[in-house]
Order: sequence, then C-alpha cells, then structure tokens
Amino acid sequence: MPKKYSEEEKQEIISAYQLGRPLTDIRGKFGVAPSTIYRWVKDKKEYIAEENMLPMDIRNLLFQKERLEHILQIIRLSDLLAEAPLRRRLDILEDLHERFEQYNVHELCEALGVSRGTFYNHIFRRADRTKYQEEQQVLMVQVQQIFNDSKQRFGAEKIRVILSENGIHVGKKRIRQIMQELGLESVRENAKKAYMKRQEYHRRNLNSVYTRLG
Repeated sequence: MPKKYSEEEKQEIISAYQLGRPLTDIRGKFGVAPSTIYRWVKDKKEYIAEENMLPMDIRNLLFQKERLEHILQIIRLSDLLAEAPLRRRLDILEDLHERFEQYNVHELCEALGVSRGTFYNHIFRRADRTKYQEEQQVLMVQVQQIFNDSKQRFGAEKIRVILSENGIHVGKKRIRQIMQELGLESVRENAKKAYMKRQEYHRRNLNSVYTRLG
C-alpha cells in the first residue's frame, strides 16, 4: 500500500527538489518516486496559478506590487522628476547611494531618471573637487606660514618662488587669490599704496594751485 504523505512532508519534498537536491537523495530519504515528485510540483504550480486559490501572503504581495507600480506611474506622469534640476537629482542620488546599500546604482538611476554614465561622471568630478579642496587647504596653510615668516613683507610672487624651491609649483594668480581670501597684504604693497595716495594728493594740490593762479 502506497505511503501517505502529509502536506508538510509534501512541501518539504517539493522544496528539496526546487533547491536542486538530487532525486536519488530525496527518494532515499523520503521513499517517494520521482514521478510522484514531478506530479506534486506540477500540481503546486497549477494551484498557485489559480488566482482564487492564492495564499493570502501571495495575494498581498501582488496587491502591493500593483500599488507600487501605480505610485511610480503617477510620479512619472506628474513630471516632477523632469522639473527637478539635474544637479539636484545627482546630489540626491549620491546621498542615497552612500546611505542605503540595499539599492544598487541601476535602481537609483532609473528611479530618478538619470543615466548611469552621468551619475558616475558626477561622482568622479566630485572626487576631483574634493582632492582640489584638500590641496587648497594645505596650500593656504603654507602661504600663511611663509607670509608670517617674512614678517608680512612677501607678496604673491615671492611666495610663489619659495614654494617652487620646495617643490610646490603653483601659479602667482592662485597664490594672490589665496592671499585675498586670507586677508593677507604685504607691508611693501601697503607702503606702495600709501605712496601712490600721497602722490595723488600732491598732484591734486598742484592742480588746485595752478587753477587759482590761472
């Protein structure tokens, strides 16, 4: 007389088969013929295919899937993503990519309507900007130090020469910009400006005298 299997045993056998366990092992453990296993698997598929016989958890999953698809369609129809600036979407993508490991780049880019190439270029440019900012911070400290060591006498060109002698090759324009940002102005530059102001003052006085004499 054929052995009767409970629903739990049938499910265990079907799961073992679906996980790729050899039929010989399943038969040896449970004593069930391969033809019976095939029939159970087929019946299981047909059972799941009948919508009115779906288990509650699968029914809920299908409902959630349809709901999420509708939400996504509404977002896309609203053109909210199209109206958002690309820079803003890229910043959001970068933030999500760093904070949530469960979302891969493909999903993130598709969700926000950004090509993967554009996103990767944004990441690479951001890395370059970060490197530049770090170098700029170091350079600002060096410029400040040289300026202080010169007792506030050196201007951009002198500082450039000293940096170059130490293997740091930076343009005079960049050094001048750093000095302006730090509020550094050499004593000689101040003296030159004061001299020019005095010259301008004397010139105006002379013009005033000539005007009165004329």
